[in-house]
Amino acid sequence: MSHETYAACIEACNACAAACNHCAASCLAEQEVKMMAKCIALDIDCVEICQLASATP
Repeated sequence: MSHETYAACIEACNACAAACNHCAASCLAEQEVKMMAKCIALDIDCVEICQLASATP
């Protein structure tokens, strides 16, 4: 498979991972970090899924 064929999808997945990382970092900057635990966990899951989807064999 040609990576160029899926370039737009890979870019979108990488942008998604970056957005989820940003959200997690923002949650960690909150005063009540404990209240943000579920959000942070979901952000980390999102990053992992996006990175898996954009990985090239």
